[in-house]
Amino acid sequence: MPKAGRAWPSVRRERGLATAVRAGFVLCGDAAWGTLLPGVTVLPPVDYYGRLPALYARSEAVLNVTSLLLPHSLSQRHFDVWAAGGVLFSDPTPGLELFPAELVRPMRLAAPDELPGRLAALRRSTDEQAALSAAW
Repeated sequence: MPKAGRAWPSVRRERGLATAVRAGFVLCGDAAWGTLLPGVTVLPPVDYYGRLPALYARSEAVLNVTSLLLPHSLSQRHFDVWAAGGVLFSDPTPGLELFPAELVRPMRLAAPDELPGRLAALRRSTDEQAALSAAW
């Protein structure tokens, strides 16, 4: 099993989402995501060609969890969030090896439990956040 699959298996997806919600993340998507975390509000899907770029840009950070159907791939989110001027945190999908290590290191999470600390560090340094977004 790929490294990303061991760190973020689908049976532990709830843990990753719960950690993200406790850290202040908001879930957007279809209502089925709410079944993973009963009681958590899931905002409706956002139009990809309309509001999504602005949502990425205004968000403090965006979390990507790679589909286990394509564990070696990058999702469109790996490109779109940065292109919109946002900041992305991602599970350690092997596809990230395509990019320079100095860009990947600050945004790659080995496990969901790293998210709160990384988000806190990002909040302490808006200059670092802006520099990372610009570098991407």
